[in-house]
Amino acid sequence: VKGKLMLEKLLSNKKDKVVSEIYQTSDYKKFSFLKTNREINYRHLERLEKSMLDNGVDESPITVNVKFQILDGQHRFKVLEKLGQPIFYRVISCNDSEKQVVTMNTNNKNWSNEDYLKMHVIKEKIKFPRNYFNMPYHLISFGRKKKINITILVRLASNSQSNRYLEDFQKGRLTIANNEDFVSMINYLSKLVEINKFCGHRNFQRAFLGMLEDGFDKAIFITKLAKYPRMLQNNSTTKGYQENIMEIYNYRSKKNNKLK
Repeated sequence: VKGKLMLEKLLSNKKDKVVSEIYQTSDYKKFSFLKTNREINYRHLERLEKSMLDNGVDESPITVNVKFQILDGQHRFKVLEKLGQPIFYRVISCNDSEKQVVTMNTNNKNWSNEDYLKMHVIKEKIKFPRNYFNMPYHLISFGRKKKINITILVRLASNSQSNRYLEDFQKGRLTIANNEDFVSMINYLSKLVEINKFCGHRNFQRAFLGMLEDGFDKAIFITKLAKYPRMLQNNSTTKGYQENIMEIYNYRSKKNNKLK
């Protein structure tokens, strides 16, 4: 009774207004998923299902656009559908569903850079069906297949360590000044990874790129690494890799090569 009176008091407050309506349905077929949304994480589904079975059904509404495409809450939807529970949802009108998805998920559960990459790769393929493979995000995807870290690839593309360029990457504004140079550097780093698996570590790649800015000779290093691959050891820090890289760089040299 007390709770009911409190609710009535809240609803009678003229300063408050209704800003959205929540609907309920068991018609699961009316909903669909955006291709550009991030992929379903099945481990998250299992954890979410267990939580609902242990603690009760989550009645938080999912968010859909006017076409009933799910913008936020796709994992919740999948679990509720499996459990045969009704879906609570709200409908919003938006001009750019993909942009809305990114905004909502960034504010709630941060997307990974892999999620952003997947979305923008799909958008490039739709927008440039004939030459999408030369587009920035497809070139980044090419680099990922070569075991190059995304933040390293964005840094290569922008030739900068600024976080602003990572934000540009996430928001679909990534540009690459010279595709040929970019691909060449990816192939070079890929060869390093083939020689020694530790070259695939983010800290190694971060250390290596930092040294290139100081006059580091790539040809000398890859020749030395190919000849003495076991000299490169696993390091937990960028500084550790920098020291190891210089050790290999100068190994059996008549004089130590110094960076500018």
